[in-house]
Amino acid sequence: MSHNAIIPAPRPKGKLFFGLFALLAALILNTTSAFAQLGSVTLTVPTPNLMSNGGRYYLAHGATAYSFQINATNPAATALTDYEYFQLTIPTTAGNLIIRYTTATAVTTATIGATNVLPDLAITPSNDGNWTNLTFTFQVRFRWRNAPALDFSTVNASRTITAQVKQTGIATTKTDTKTQAYGISVSIKAYNFAQDGIAADGFISPTRSADFNVTGTIVYDLPGYNLENASDSTENPTSVSLRLIRRTLGTMAISIAGGATAAFSGLVPMATPIAILGNGYYWIARADFGGQTKDSPNSLALESNLAQVSSFVFRGGAGRGPTHPAPDNIADYYRAYGQTGTLIELNVTMQVSGGTGLAMHGDTTFNVRFTDGVLTENLLVTVPSGFSQKIIAIPYNNTGYPNFLVAANDTVGWSYQITSITGGAFELNQPDDGNGAAITHTIYWDNGLSPDADTGVTINTETPDASATSVTFWWIPLNTASGTDNGDLYEYRVYFRKGALPYRQWNGNDDSSLRFGNPPNINAGRQYTVIPDLDIFTPYDFYITAVDVFGNESPPIIGRIVSTTAYQINVSISDGIVHPYDTFTPALLPGDAATRPVRESNIRIEMSIITADDVPDEINVWYTEDMTATNIIGVGPAPDLLIFPGPPYLLSAKAERISPNKWVAYLPTNPTSTSIIKNGNQIRFVLETVQKRAIPPDIKAYSDIDASVDSDPNNHEWSFSITNKPDFKPWPTRILNNVITKTHRKAYPSYYLSEDADVTIIVYDIKGRPVATLLDSAFRKGGQNIKEEGWDGRNKSDKSLGVGLYYIQIKAKGKTSNKMILNSFEKVVIAK
Repeated sequence: MSHNAIIPAPRPKGKLFFGLFALLAALILNTTSAFAQLGSVTLTVPTPNLMSNGGRYYLAHGATAYSFQINATNPAATALTDYEYFQLTIPTTAGNLIIRYTTATAVTTATIGATNVLPDLAITPSNDGNWTNLTFTFQVRFRWRNAPALDFSTVNASRTITAQVKQTGIATTKTDTKTQAYGISVSIKAYNFAQDGIAADGFISPTRSADFNVTGTIVYDLPGYNLENASDSTENPTSVSLRLIRRTLGTMAISIAGGATAAFSGLVPMATPIAILGNGYYWIARADFGGQTKDSPNSLALESNLAQVSSFVFRGGAGRGPTHPAPDNIADYYRAYGQTGTLIELNVTMQVSGGTGLAMHGDTTFNVRFTDGVLTENLLVTVPSGFSQKIIAIPYNNTGYPNFLVAANDTVGWSYQITSITGGAFELNQPDDGNGAAITHTIYWDNGLSPDADTGVTINTETPDASATSVTFWWIPLNTASGTDNGDLYEYRVYFRKGALPYRQWNGNDDSSLRFGNPPNINAGRQYTVIPDLDIFTPYDFYITAVDVFGNESPPIIGRIVSTTAYQINVSISDGIVHPYDTFTPALLPGDAATRPVRESNIRIEMSIITADDVPDEINVWYTEDMTATNIIGVGPAPDLLIFPGPPYLLSAKAERISPNKWVAYLPTNPTSTSIIKNGNQIRFVLETVQKRAIPPDIKAYSDIDASVDSDPNNHEWSFSITNKPDFKPWPTRILNNVITKTHRKAYPSYYLSEDADVTIIVYDIKGRPVATLLDSAFRKGGQNIKEEGWDGRNKSDKSLGVGLYYIQIKAKGKTSNKMILNSFEKVVIAK
């Protein structure tokens, strides 16, 4: 077949199908021809600026921009809108900076995350119009802004910058990346920031006498680097202003011009008002780059060299005052004139930064003025530079201070106050204490003046209260308020003696209420102290003084003569069979002994002591069969054993306490050569009361029948006679009145002892639980019937027990046999 052969025409149906296919293919080719041929994307990044640290940085600049070029090839492109967007991604410390130009809207955006940072950048997009081989350029300029949306200052490091191009209508993008070492600096710093002249050290006085300058250079603040220098300077700003900021308030105090170059200098004239008192300040530099401003993050401190006295106190030295421990911690100071050791402690700080303290800037001298209201002296205290405290001794007499005088036997208050400050860098003498409020302290200088030296302590005109062994002594207390002559009172002292013996002293060691700082014993405006351990029925001479903390004691004045009283003693005598004798008629001689006959047995002497004082710790019965007028108690006083060598004999029996104010002694019938409790004898006796003392000697006193009215214990002794041997039947062990009612309130344990024994009596309830102890190993004489004091139905807590049955156990352990000679349980019913 020849090449020119005619191809047969297809059937009509086939021609239609082929035509439709060709039309569809043409439509597809016409729609996608430009995108299908998108070629490469190539990124070209600008070289960052080289800085003094050897790193490269993209820098904020008033005019200079960095060109980032993106080349995209697409032979089919016929317009810029064939490309949907061009995007540049620059990593920063704050996140990825994404700059995108959208062709359909011709809008440029700049974001870091969700934050719009476009105001912090000046971006100019452009292209060369060659659509098939298009070069698209982002001109990026970092702006100076004092309040950026995000701080994307970035430390120098190697990073990847990415370009991305997207075609219109399809999802496919093309990218290119370039690795570049760079940082970003969008902040300034004031390099070599300094003040000269009188402010060179950062301190000035409000009364400064000269101008000074604030100088430096505006340089880039390179992130992660602190050694910027002049080679890092910015372009020349439109202007530089130096702003003085009040530290505590954050407000600007003044602003001065610093020039129109990166190297700035601002003059602060002497007349420029800087209200420095009470505040700290700092300078910042503000650079203006054609309407874009930036403040330096670093500042330059400017402080006042005014001093503030925070406190001054006195320490050391004997006396009293606010710096002493209790009880001497009072509002005013008391010191002994002429006595060394008192120091002044001055605490001062620089008045800077709203009151925060610094040590002194330069040696600083403070004048301490002290005066008594008429005479005045001055003491200079210098606090060295770098310190905030100075302690020195203060004058204690008029040596070198001729006006500092306190007359003998006088107390004078001198007030102390800081009045001026001079020296070192200080140029201001200020009144009062340096911060506008005077601090004043007073020292009361005592030159031998005792408390109330003119009249002594006033003794109340009422007679002191006396008892058997104590005296309550009254007086009008002194006014010891701080700021008075008696504000240095240490204690009151009471002196007393018996007869012509030396005086004894009763002071704060004996009664703490006598000493300052302890609660005094006060009644109706009178102070009192109770002096114990005196002899009964004895006259004492008393007087009182007051002593200050320096040992000055007020003169004694006429005191009081006070006599102690005697114990009121009730005595009963019994042989355990006859009714006790408890009535005695004083006589010149104990001739009535025959009126009190007892049988020959262990004689029971029961004694009750009634007194307002403590009862005796011990009672002894001294007895003899000698019925002559020979004294039982001799000089001392003490039992006169030498007069009774025997026979006749002088014997003693120790009493045992059976209740708080009741004692019992037994005069035995033991068959010994010295036993005098025998048929036919008459016996007389006196009582010896003993108060035990931790430091000997114990206090002993002697009493007879009329001791309450007569101090002689030998003229009215107690007495009785022994008539015959006992003829009695021993009692069975039982409870007398074993039903306790409202009428018969006590049950009495009764029993007989065959020998001397230790007796224990315990009450049990129906369950066998002990509820009360009546006796606990109490000594009882043998050979007699014994009826105890009785039980009133109360438990060991002194509470009444309920109605019911109880048991009383009576048990006795013999002294001689050392065996249990009695152990019996007896019933008792509480019916009330």
